[in-house]
Amino acid sequence: MYPQGQFPTPSTPPQEPVPPLPSARPDVVRIVSYVQYAAAGVVLVQTILGIIVSSLHGDGTPYLSPDTTGLLVLVVLQLGAIITVAVQSHNGLNAWRIAGTVCAGLSTINSISSLSGYSATPFLRVYGAPDGYAIAQMILSGLLAAIAIAAIVLWWTRPAIEWFAAWARVRRYATQHGLTIPKVH
Repeated sequence: MYPQGQFPTPSTPPQEPVPPLPSARPDVVRIVSYVQYAAAGVVLVQTILGIIVSSLHGDGTPYLSPDTTGLLVLVVLQLGAIITVAVQSHNGLNAWRIAGTVCAGLSTINSISSLSGYSATPFLRVYGAPDGYAIAQMILSGLLAAIAIAAIVLWWTRPAIEWFAAWARVRRYATQHGLTIPKVH
């Protein structure tokens, strides 16, 4: 059990003071989790739209090309990463906030580059479909870039920084002293 506010007795060797448990989760940390779920939703909508459009090209029968199948695998991995980062950073794990910041930055770069019709992946043309599809994907890419930027900004506001730092101190102390890490509230 984590010894909230307890200090060593005089008979024990001096130790560092027990860091207090952090205050309740700040609103910005709660909001950034919702923002990440919104990002997952946009990625899912983009994927569904892409599958529909790609399956309509051809002789009218449903068809998923090997490229589309590969894209589905990447999207599943991307959605898994977004949701994992959302859950873990919501639980106060600073490493996941940093990983999320890097992923959101890369997503922003990819989304902005795809506004031109090209992916950040060299030589991969994103929009070869009808104009309506290209416009929809560009709008969704712009929305995804805005969501990713919002997540980065929210993660690095003062209340979020202080809350993540406080949980890092508690986890470090609990780990060093063989204590159970308390649940995030």
